[in-house]
Amino acid sequence: MAGNKWRSAWATISGHRLCFFDNDGLAAPINGGSPFLTVNLDGDHWRLHMQSVMDLGIKAGVSKDSHALLIELRLARSSLYLLAPTVQAKQRWVRALQAATDHRMFIERQPSLSSGANKMLIALDAPLNLTINCSQMLGDWLLIGAQEGLFITQLSSPRVPFVVAGLSAVFHMELLSDLEMLIAISGLQRQLVLMHVSDLKAGFKSDRPTVRPTAIANFSACHLLAVHFDKQKNTRYMCVADPEKVHILHFNARLGIFTPYKSISTCEPATCLLTIGSGIVFGADQFYYVDMETVTSRPIVVPGCPSDYPLAAVAISDNEVLLAYHSKYLLELCTR
Repeated sequence: MAGNKWRSAWATISGHRLCFFDNDGLAAPINGGSPFLTVNLDGDHWRLHMQSVMDLGIKAGVSKDSHALLIELRLARSSLYLLAPTVQAKQRWVRALQAATDHRMFIERQPSLSSGANKMLIALDAPLNLTINCSQMLGDWLLIGAQEGLFITQLSSPRVPFVVAGLSAVFHMELLSDLEMLIAISGLQRQLVLMHVSDLKAGFKSDRPTVRPTAIANFSACHLLAVHFDKQKNTRYMCVADPEKVHILHFNARLGIFTPYKSISTCEPATCLLTIGSGIVFGADQFYYVDMETVTSRPIVVPGCPSDYPLAAVAISDNEVLLAYHSKYLLELCTR
C-alpha cells in the first residue's frame, strides 16, 4: 500500500533490493521491466515492524480476516504496508525481511571490524589489569570505573591509567554535560555521589589526582542509575534503584542539586532501568512503565506473552522499547 491506496503488485527481493512490479512478467530479467517502487534494503532507513498493524485506517481498507496477513515496513518518512495472500506467504516474507535486516546490520558493522578502522589505545595486561565496571569520556580524558577505584588516562597521549584518589570502587557513571556534573555509584556502600566537571578537570591536572565526591540524599546499596529529561517541562530527573525501591530525584535548578522526589517500591530488586519518551521502564518481578506526569507505575502486559523473568530493556523510539526476557525478546509499544 502506498499513497494511502492499495495497489496490486508482484514483489521480489533481488540484490538486497525490494522491488514492486505491476505483474510477474515485468519482474522477469529478460523482459527488462522497471519496478514502480524500490526499497534499498542495505541503505535505506527502514524497519520491519513486528507487532500487529495499529493504524485503524489501514485495517479499515481490508477484511477482518486479512488483518493477520498485514506486514508493515516503517520507512524514514512513511510506512509501507504489504498484504500477503496467505499466512505461509507472510511467514516467508517476514523471514526474508528479517534476513535482510541481519545483513544490513552486518554491513553497517563491517567498518568497525576491519583492522584499518580501529586502533588499540590501551592494553592492560596482568598485573596491571583492572576489574572494569564502566567507562566515560570527559573531553580528552578516559575515565574508567573499576573495583579498584577511579582510573584515568588521556587519549591524545595514552598510557597506563593511573588512579584518582577520593573514590573507592566505581560501579556506574553518568555524565550530565549540560549541568557539568558526573554522577556515580561508588564505595563499599554503593552510594550515589556527585562531582562537578570543573573540579574533576582541576584535580586531574595535579601531581596527585584527587576528587571530592558529594553524597546525594544519603542513598546507599544502589545498583542501577539512569537520567531522564522531560522535554515538555524542561526538567531533569535522576532514577536510581536499590534492592527495595526505584527512587526518582528532581533537579532543583535554583539550588543546582538533585533532591528526592518520589519512590516506587519493587517486589524484587530491579534488573534494568531505562528512560523512554515521557517516562521510565524498569524490570523487577515483571516489566513496569512509570508515567512521569503522574509518577505512577503500571505493569507492561504483552498480549499472548506468558510471564517470564525480565532481563533488560532497550529503547527503539520515543514510544517503543525492546523487552528482553529470560527466554525471549519482544517489541512493546509504551504509551502514556
